[in-house]
Amino acid sequence: MFDHPNMLQISPACFKNVKSDRADEAHDWLNQVKSGKQIAGLKQQTGLLDRTIWKRMRLACLSPKVQKAILAGTLHHNITIRNLESKAVPVNWAEQEALYLTKVPC
Repeated sequence: MFDHPNMLQISPACFKNVKSDRADEAHDWLNQVKSGKQIAGLKQQTGLLDRTIWKRMRLACLSPKVQKAILAGTLHHNITIRNLESKAVPVNWAEQEALYLTKVPC
């Protein structure tokens, strides 16, 4: 797992479209599921739909380099949370990095 202990200290001005707290939430939910918690439990805990929980948990499966860019605020401003939660995100980390890290940072 990608660890980001300085989460609360990060507030880059150009990082408007992808929220680092969602990445933190995704890791927390994934850890809960790995520990045996059911999606129904997360649904009850959060009040969110199953599909929303699954989409957000995809953030925990992003390349560590992409996750670092999220936390550092260096992703291009056109990359949104919807882009990163999409089924269109490649599973392969090298492909993710080519897609999201080759953009000119804001």
